[in-house]
Amino acid sequence: MSNLPYGFVVAMILLLLSSWCARARSGWWGLFIHAIVFSAFAWILALGFIGSAILVPVGFTIPVPWCVQYVGYLWLYGVLIAHAILLCMPQRWFVVK
Repeated sequence: MSNLPYGFVVAMILLLLSSWCARARSGWWGLFIHAIVFSAFAWILALGFIGSAILVPVGFTIPVPWCVQYVGYLWLYGVLIAHAILLCMPQRWFVVK
C-alpha cells in the first residue's frame, strides 16, 4: 500500500472530469480537441522537449516496485484510453441542464 501512486489516481480523476466537461460543453469536437491538446502536452513532458528535464519518468534501469516502474506508461496511455472511453459513451450522459 505504500507504493500506491496517489498522485496518479488524482490525476486520472481530474483528466476524466475535464474530458467530461469538454464533451458536455462542446460535444465531439470539444472532446477531440481536448484529447489532442492533453495528449500532446503529456507526451511533450515525457519526452523532454522542454529543456533537459523529463517530468513523466518511464523505463527504469534499476529495480523499483512495479507501480513506480510503470506508472508513467499508465499515465501516457491512460490519457488516450480515457478519451476513447468518453468518446464511446452516449451523448445523453453529457447533457448539462
